[in-house]
Amino acid sequence: MENVGLGVVAWVTTARGWYEGEHMLRKKWAVACTVVAMSALAACGESGGDVASDPTTGASAGASAAGSGETFKIGVFGPEQIPQGEDVRDGALLAAKELNAKGEGPQVEIVFCDSEAKPEKAIACITKFAQQDKVQAISGGFSSAETLAILDTVKRAKLPYVSAGAAAPDVVKGVDSTGPGKYIFRIGPVNSLNLAADMCLTVTTKLTKEGFSKFGILHEDAAFALPLVEFLNACLPNPSAATKGAIPAAVKGVELVGTEKHTPAATDFSAQFKSLKDKGADFVIEVNSTQVGIQLGKQWATLKPGFALGGINVSGQSSAYFDVTKAVGELNGPAGIVRAAVSEKTIPFFDAFMAEYKRDPLYNGAATYDGIYALHEAAARAGALDADTLVTELEKTDRVGVSGVEKFNEQHDVIYSATDPKAGLSLLYFQYQADGSKKIVYPESLADGNTYQAPPGVTLP
Repeated sequence: MENVGLGVVAWVTTARGWYEGEHMLRKKWAVACTVVAMSALAACGESGGDVASDPTTGASAGASAAGSGETFKIGVFGPEQIPQGEDVRDGALLAAKELNAKGEGPQVEIVFCDSEAKPEKAIACITKFAQQDKVQAISGGFSSAETLAILDTVKRAKLPYVSAGAAAPDVVKGVDSTGPGKYIFRIGPVNSLNLAADMCLTVTTKLTKEGFSKFGILHEDAAFALPLVEFLNACLPNPSAATKGAIPAAVKGVELVGTEKHTPAATDFSAQFKSLKDKGADFVIEVNSTQVGIQLGKQWATLKPGFALGGINVSGQSSAYFDVTKAVGELNGPAGIVRAAVSEKTIPFFDAFMAEYKRDPLYNGAATYDGIYALHEAAARAGALDADTLVTELEKTDRVGVSGVEKFNEQHDVIYSATDPKAGLSLLYFQYQADGSKKIVYPESLADGNTYQAPPGVTLP
């Protein structure tokens, strides 16, 4: 398995070129932490009419040497109306609170802007950060759609941006150390090609051992999901060929009986359930990043369509998810966060977040928290706040974060490790128990003896 994992990492390093060439996406350094919430929303709306103009005016403010008396102003955006956006905001605020309490280096001021999960609002947030707020860096984000929409504005503003929500490969397309995209970094989640490779490996080497043999896919029709699903369709039947031998021929493929999709606003999935069940699926791989996952999980638990369900359901990471859905046996991963010793920082972060906000953190809360820390550490090493110096120091990032070791590759994308959290971000899968608790079942190194259990209504050989 170790060798297989390393092979997948090597393959994913080159897979981005394959994707870009042939499978493009369809066309607080302050003593007190300041949150610009309602006022930021209004200001974002006001700047909406000027998003096409050059946003660089004032973007280089704060280029003096960093010190404990300096303020590092960081713009953070996300859709405040949904849990994913709340976590972007609150992960940033928690990081700023901790950093400011330590009193080491500059104080951090967080300026939050509500993007409403709308590309045009996200662009307005970036413009506001550059023109009005005079921030020195940006983090956060949620959907791939809004993140992809802001990249040109970020390049023109010349503001370091540490993305902490979107998985689409194109977030770091064409990024290197010298071009206009050099200001763009992604600290989490790992890109969807990594997610797909990990899911393929988990299906073919883990779920088959549980007795599953026929798989279906049910995915959200969203930018992050399309390349992931496209890859899964090729990898599941023939993993070695799809990964150019990174997964060895000894790992057999599985039968993929069908793929169904739904809109992000869907409320009824009975037709897709029936179609996949009629085709013989005994396990359905879900791919959902929005609140639609709540209704999907609830309907699956209620109807008990006869197949197991698991995959990416971001809503399923919420502490309130099980109370609504009662989705016993649902498998969730690989982009989640659970209170487990993935790194020495995972449990302390999880407990601090719970104490501060009385809820479980989601993946992008953890990623934004780590993004603020990475920016602060880069500024402290640099002793300066100008954009180009921050970029140079961000490229040297080698830190232990909430989800594992965080380093950036040449495209400023966070490095993924299939098997070793000390080498990069490793992915985990948890299963909901009858009492609503989350138990890690994969990888075994984090499972603590927990094993996969068939969901109610599912019979395995």
